[in-house]
Amino acid sequence: MGGINAQDFINELIFCLNAKDTVKAKALLQFASDANVDVLVQKMALAELAKGSEDIVFPLLEYLTKIEISNTEVQECLHDLILDKAYGNTNLVTEYITNNEKKTRIQFIRVAGDLFLEETIPALIQVVKDETDPEIITPAINSLAVFQKPEHIEIFSSFSTHSDPDIIKAAIFAIGAVSNPRAADTLISFLCEDDTINKLVVQALAEKGEKSFRELAGTHIAEKASPSTRKAFLKNMATIGQVEFAKEVAAKITGTDQAEESSSMKIVVMDDSKMMLKLYQNKLSLLGLACEIYRRPEDAVKRILSGKTDLVITDLNMPNISGLELTMEIRRKFTQTDLPILMITTQSDFIEEKEEDIDVNEALLKKFGINIILHKPFSDNDFKESVFKLLPT
Repeated sequence: MGGINAQDFINELIFCLNAKDTVKAKALLQFASDANVDVLVQKMALAELAKGSEDIVFPLLEYLTKIEISNTEVQECLHDLILDKAYGNTNLVTEYITNNEKKTRIQFIRVAGDLFLEETIPALIQVVKDETDPEIITPAINSLAVFQKPEHIEIFSSFSTHSDPDIIKAAIFAIGAVSNPRAADTLISFLCEDDTINKLVVQALAEKGEKSFRELAGTHIAEKASPSTRKAFLKNMATIGQVEFAKEVAAKITGTDQAEESSSMKIVVMDDSKMMLKLYQNKLSLLGLACEIYRRPEDAVKRILSGKTDLVITDLNMPNISGLELTMEIRRKFTQTDLPILMITTQSDFIEEKEEDIDVNEALLKKFGINIILHKPFSDNDFKESVFKLLPT
């Protein structure tokens, strides 16, 4: 308690509130920080402030945002009380957003969005356009996004090349919140070489539940986007589990364009089982990828060594040439970086193949030059993650 009597502190605060003396109340509240009073007293002080009139209490709450209060429950109580008293004090909210200490500005920027205070829009736009601190820009974008104004799309899109990933993420989801044809086009314009950004874009599109919005996005990808943009979109849409949406979009792409995109990525798949080959082919197709399939490893080796290949997917236990022998043959010409290999097998296969009790571990992978081993049974997500991790970006 730092020598401060709790009851005296609360009694003095009540006196100041009844007398509407904000100057003395602020002087008293400077001792409401962690260094002077405990959490219980902080909660008691907020309870008394909740009883006061808005015109007296609101400036006091703004003052409290500047002192050190670390308890999360007290912080939440303070924020809730600010929300309760903010109605009728929009002018002060606007002032605190633009002219105050950083910590306080962030607090009231959040309030503007939480309460849907349209009068604060000009102040939020000013912050988004003029501010340089990402910790202030990000919540300002989030608050501005709740108003879902089409005229704000251009403001959000200006952050597509920003250096801060949190700002880019906020901008992407802000655009996604707008129900407007321009929103789909603008979101897709964010697609780039950065896989993290691409995933955020497709997540924002996927979370936009309106059928019309999804149709706009699909039409843009199918008819307007470049082949590289289409590939990034389909790949990441499938990665986040939106396989059906990816299939819908892929169906809109013309046969010529689809073939061009598929042929740009060369995947060779080997398994002596027709059923498994068909399974892999279907799984890759759902991911927007085509493949060449081989039941005879010796035929696959000739193909791999003579032409461009981006990924090899192979079984371990095959007749004539095993998956490990196949890998060693490929590694005579291609490194793990030049041509990644995904081996799909069962634990029992490894028991049959292992030599001198060598376990399936990193040493074995390095020895044979296999990039990733995927054990059966595996999930669709495991398969997708393994394939996309190995494919060149």
